[in-house]
Amino acid sequence: MLIYQHINNFFMIRHIENFDKPKSIEIGRSAALQHADFIISRSERLKPSMDSFLHIASVQNDAQAKKKFKADAEKAAEKKAEFAKRGSSAEDIETKKISEATELVMLEMMEKFGSLGDDVHASKTNDYDDFFNHIDAYAEVFNETEEDEEEAPLVIGFGFDFTTGSHDATRKIQDNIKRIRMNRQERPHLDYFVSSKIELDEHGNEVPFHAGYMEIVPIVIGLENRHAKELNYLYFMLLRASEDKKRLKTGPEYEAKSKEYLRLREEILSHPIRRSLIEQIAWQIGVYRKILDQKNPLDNEYLQKIDQLDDVVASIIPNLDDVKDDDDWSNDILHKRIREECRAVS
Repeated sequence: MLIYQHINNFFMIRHIENFDKPKSIEIGRSAALQHADFIISRSERLKPSMDSFLHIASVQNDAQAKKKFKADAEKAAEKKAEFAKRGSSAEDIETKKISEATELVMLEMMEKFGSLGDDVHASKTNDYDDFFNHIDAYAEVFNETEEDEEEAPLVIGFGFDFTTGSHDATRKIQDNIKRIRMNRQERPHLDYFVSSKIELDEHGNEVPFHAGYMEIVPIVIGLENRHAKELNYLYFMLLRASEDKKRLKTGPEYEAKSKEYLRLREEILSHPIRRSLIEQIAWQIGVYRKILDQKNPLDNEYLQKIDQLDDVVASIIPNLDDVKDDDDWSNDILHKRIREECRAVS
């Protein structure tokens, strides 16, 4: 069992170490905020601005799309100003910061640590899709089964909504189920999706494989605040070790930091959050399939999307053998709440 090392008294972290049981970590408020600030400041996964979408050809060259974009940008700005005007308590601000950092860590795990497969791109959404389509981030999973990679179909799949509140998780799951039951026009979607896959247009310019409206499969990922702080701490440690490696470059200290970095990376790869993530996705996909199977006529196109994502999840499960079992994580209140909400669907 790997035990975290206390690297800086400034962060005031109390470790509870047990060589027979999975570790637990108690992280104080000040430390949790320091970790969150550190993660957010180092992240390259910034929320894209609305204006960045103006450069997409589908908006530039379509008067109606440009008009819609302008209206949507104004709505998003108004909603953002409305939230700012309401104000938040210090506790709410702290919780939001910790959740934002956890969201970034989860996206890193999806893209760089194989939590959703080997060929994944994860991105945050812009303000409009966040506020009005209730999607914090999305993940593209590329299909590698085709012999011709240029023709390989894209599995555009998961739209993620992260939460650390149990009541929030219940409401979000129920809202998504209602949306899945709706007609196609009201299905969960992004209005401003931009694919990371690049192709050449007729003029030889690099353009996104797809940009604009995109149906997605909504997934709520829930994590107790204490577990969010623990995950943030682990990733904070990894970032610190990485930065120390780059600074030192050579010598005994560099070798020590390199070993620490590899140890921490292995800790993430075997962390129980990976199993929790896949289980929460699988439960929700299963509910959506059940709903679509009951629809008449059958919604074949959206069902096919569900099946593709189901295949993605099924391909990952055998890779979870090295993930640590931890009753504390499997008993996470939000993890259990999402499971119960999915089981309750008839």
